[in-house]
Amino acid sequence: MKNYKLGANAERHMKKYEGTSNEDYIEFAAQTARKVTVSRFDTEICERLQIYNIAHLHYKSTLLPLGIQEHQVDEYLLEHSNNPLELAELLLSAKALQASYSSKAYIISEFLKPFPKESFERFGDKNWLSDVSKGWFNKEGVALDVQAQEMNSLFFVEEEISIDDIIDFVRTYKRHGYKSSATKLVERIEERFKECAGFQIKDYYVEHLLKSCYPKYEIETFEDVPF
Repeated sequence: MKNYKLGANAERHMKKYEGTSNEDYIEFAAQTARKVTVSRFDTEICERLQIYNIAHLHYKSTLLPLGIQEHQVDEYLLEHSNNPLELAELLLSAKALQASYSSKAYIISEFLKPFPKESFERFGDKNWLSDVSKGWFNKEGVALDVQAQEMNSLFFVEEEISIDDIIDFVRTYKRHGYKSSATKLVERIEERFKECAGFQIKDYYVEHLLKSCYPKYEIETFEDVPF
């Protein structure tokens, strides 16, 4: 457990609430900081959109073009909405998609570790070495065929990952350079939210917006950062 050096505020808090610990005060301080941040974000949105209360976002829906198809609505809102609530709802859906997303490239990006150059030369073409970032090579690494077997042993692999799949992947992407379409969508929504609201969105603020506009709404959050 980490040791925190707490100041006079912590001492006063623990004297006022007998039986509380350092950890209790840290949690209390984090919650207080989050409330202050949420209030500041609310104020900024209300000023930008000239509304009295954050709950009024529910009544400022983006006007959709006549004849737009249902499957086109989210894409249209992503590029045209200036309503933080609508963008927060898009982000919630996109993060759920991101959490369940799977593909060959995604699995390779998550589990492929550096490998010996000799392993690449064995299964690939020496003429392709210039296509591969040096970050992929490590003489102490695990051979590509062994790593392919390990990936295919994962219960969520729907289609076998071949050595050729891995070779193609490392020729295309630097290490840690791959982003799934689901991740790109999340990043685009976060970008649009910041353009609209003036600050970077946090998952706890998504929860706050939805609960403010839909009091009975319950959502799953994706982070525990206090502020």
